Amino acid sequence: MRASRYILIALAAFVVVLLLWFFRPLPPSGLKGGLYSHAYLAGMVQVHHLWDRPLIAILSSFPETAATLPSVPLFLRPLFPPKAELYLFSSKEGGGWVMAVDLGWRSRLFKALHGFIMRQIQYRGFGAVEGENTIRTPSGRKFVVYQDAGTLFVAEGEALSQKIPGSIADSGAGLPPELSPEKNILSLSFSNKEMAFEKVVKDMEEEIGFLLLPSAGSLMDGTFMVRYAGDNSLAAEIVLGVREGGDMEGVEGDVGYLVDLLDRALSTHDLKTERTIRREGNKIMAKMIVHLNGGKQ
Repeated sequence: MRASRYILIALAAFVVVLLLWFFRPLPPSGLKGGLYSHAYLAGMVQVHHLWDRPLIAILSSFPETAATLPSVPLFLRPLFPPKAELYLFSSKEGGGWVMAVDLGWRSRLFKALHGFIMRQIQYRGFGAVEGENTIRTPSGRKFVVYQDAGTLFVAEGEALSQKIPGSIADSGAGLPPELSPEKNILSLSFSNKEMAFEKVVKDMEEEIGFLLLPSAGSLMDGTFMVRYAGDNSLAAEIVLGVREGGDMEGVEGDVGYLVDLLDRALSTHDLKTERTIRREGNKIMAKMIVHLNGGKQ
């Protein structure tokens, strides 16, 4: 009887040690270190904030997101990694994008389930699996799903899909060396050094059928940040750098136009805003604070 008890204790201890090892996070991959300086646009979102107030209340005000985020069950939300990063690359690199997600304690779980996930993608008709990490969709688009250490990479683009994410030659895009501070819920940084950002804007304008940012060619770089500004408020900031000889008046007018569009969209959902636009050297800086419930705190 005593021997059986010792065996059970030993088995329980083994299971605990195994679980502690299985959920011990792998370190982030070193492959993503060069992605930021090589991209013309980089973004970051703090995923775990998507279910916080006031952000979820604002997102739930729009039909496109109203039925998505709130419907995710509570028990599944811890499986979402805390932060996701996105990098866009110019046509010099063959175009394409890379998403990098640090998985944390989920890293060994995702690594163990990699084969199962790829088979499910093929089984459910999302695409054909080619090799260990590549998916080709019915429309011919090619994706790479690759995990290195504790980071999951998803990449699209003919050039990117032929190499491991992170081994991209320097395009000289000129982005700053760091992503935005952790206090930001969402941030985007772009460089227009090679006019790649201007091309994206023009393509968007052709698709939607009206001008969105006519002064895009005058931009040198820019950042967009969203962070909390109180229990019931969010602050959004835009900083646009104008190149020497660029149309400063045009950029300022376009920023005002975009802020007006956003203000009108938010006002239809009982969301009050405060906004300012100012110049500082060669930069146009805009700030908008969005309040829930018509501004009641």
